[in-house]
Amino acid sequence: MIYGFTRAMTAKRKEFLFLMVWFVFIFLFFTLSKGKRGLYFLPLFPAASLMIGKLWEDLISFSVKHLRHEWITIPLYGLMGVMLVAGVALPWVISAKLPLYFSYSLPVAFCLVGVSVSLYLFNRSRYYGAIFLLIVGVMVGGFFYTLRVVFPLVNPHKSARFICQEITSRMQPGDKIALYGDFEPAPYNFYTGIVPIQVFEEQEAFSHFLRSQERVFCLLRFRDFLNFQRSESRPDFELILRRRVGDRELALISNR
Repeated sequence: MIYGFTRAMTAKRKEFLFLMVWFVFIFLFFTLSKGKRGLYFLPLFPAASLMIGKLWEDLISFSVKHLRHEWITIPLYGLMGVMLVAGVALPWVISAKLPLYFSYSLPVAFCLVGVSVSLYLFNRSRYYGAIFLLIVGVMVGGFFYTLRVVFPLVNPHKSARFICQEITSRMQPGDKIALYGDFEPAPYNFYTGIVPIQVFEEQEAFSHFLRSQERVFCLLRFRDFLNFQRSESRPDFELILRRRVGDRELALISNR
């Protein structure tokens, strides 16, 4: 965006302003909107890609020499430093915190250190096209490694899928389920196939739900479970299971 307002872009100023309005309008509109999802920002990517592509094209063709040091080299050295430190520290951190996954950190560490050194050498030699291809390659490789290796390792600890499978295996036709407390219902809608799932924020409404004639289930944070258990006016219920999803410890209770 800064490059778009420089003298080097005078001949393309109208095209740049079109892309700028495209980007800023959508960004501000969905930033101010109450409903926020990453999916809504997809229309930004064509405008951002064209602006970034123009900067890289001029950089590789040596037509922006006056901007190279200020706007390219300094951030590039910052990127090199971050990647080098991350590559050196990652195996040590993983071995200390998650020793079972140490071997998975080694390819990432070698890649980060190797790319950092390569970026430094390419920058010294002014091979800016190689720098561009290397950054793109790292992003593509990181994406697929995350998708194929990291996510499957994280899913059992972070995903709501497994607790939802346990919930649906216990439910019979006619049973109902609700959430109590600060919950985003979307993951539980998706993995249970139940839409909608009612969310209770007030204890009185939650207690009324547990007094239903039919069998009902409710998923809540374990700390909320403990507080509710101490309530004098609560209805009878039983703890079905206790599981951890990410940093949340959850409890599933039922009135039968």
